[in-house]
Amino acid sequence: MHPGVVESGVTKLHHVPEMGFIMDSPELAGGMALFLLTPEAEFLRGRWCSANWKVDELVQMQEEIVKEHLLVSGLHAKLGKN
Repeated sequence: MHPGVVESGVTKLHHVPEMGFIMDSPELAGGMALFLLTPEAEFLRGRWCSANWKVDELVQMQEEIVKEHLLVSGLHAKLGKN
């Protein structure tokens, strides 16, 4: 899960808020993390998501996300001798 752009020592050090980025709240990231622990979010296990995405839209897209293997990244390789 990407937590969004949350104000921190690093964002302050690099002047991120002054650059005009929309800042997300720690509560938003925490809320998404809690949602991902629920049975309703089981379809998102092993998938990438961002804290600032709308949960109800993700749930509505559940069938498409699973069927089309969306929100998944990976590295596929055969190493060594076959």
